[in-house]
Amino acid sequence: MKHISLLVLTSVLLFPAAASAQGRTDFFSVGMTAGYSGNSTSMTAQYIDHYNIHRSRGLAAGLFLQYTAKEWLALRLEPMFIQKGYRTDRRGYIATVNLESYQDLSYMYHNVKDSYLQLPVMVRLQTPVLNLPVRIYCECGYYAGWWALSRYEGVIYNSSIDFVMGGKAPEEYARYHYDGKKPFVSERDNRLELGYILGIGAEWDLSDRFFIGAGWREYHAVTSYTRIHDSTSQPYYNTTRTMNLSVGINF
Repeated sequence: MKHISLLVLTSVLLFPAAASAQGRTDFFSVGMTAGYSGNSTSMTAQYIDHYNIHRSRGLAAGLFLQYTAKEWLALRLEPMFIQKGYRTDRRGYIATVNLESYQDLSYMYHNVKDSYLQLPVMVRLQTPVLNLPVRIYCECGYYAGWWALSRYEGVIYNSSIDFVMGGKAPEEYARYHYDGKKPFVSERDNRLELGYILGIGAEWDLSDRFFIGAGWREYHAVTSYTRIHDSTSQPYYNTTRTMNLSVGINF
């Protein structure tokens, strides 16, 4: 809610200047964007008592089509590729199989990298800055994402080797490293992600036709990427922040 309140406040502050702005209207722009993505995954605390959850970093890139209806109002469509996911590591100790000692599991981690094809649709409120060839904007909208590919990698405690060695396996032998493609399971996973977008940024006109820009966005998923079958199912929701650079051309 604080992000929505901030966007509303920004819009209120921008609107008087934007509404009085005069300039070119009724034209299309196309271009490309690329930048950094940082994803946080939220889940119920009771399931993560022994784990730390960290943000996953990745890439975001896409193309955009924008229609500027008024100097202060534009509509934007931006098909894109974006990486999400999360990383967990274990905290604490676990008893060995002979119950005579404890194994330090701080080396355990699990890293997931999910790749999405995403289609944001946004409304943009913008205004020029003084007499400079610069405009600032805020934007909001909705998006639909399709979970296209996923990989996971990590290290876990190999209890079978520890069992064979009577609970006295050296730490390097009790570690199992895995790395590969994460399979999609239709009974468990949900490929479609829906959510809303909030963003701010600025653009610089290099000429009447060409411009560059920089922006920040936050994508909030309202659907879980795991299926919810009953009250015991664990939902997972993505919140993805991006910082991107763009280049475009007006027509």
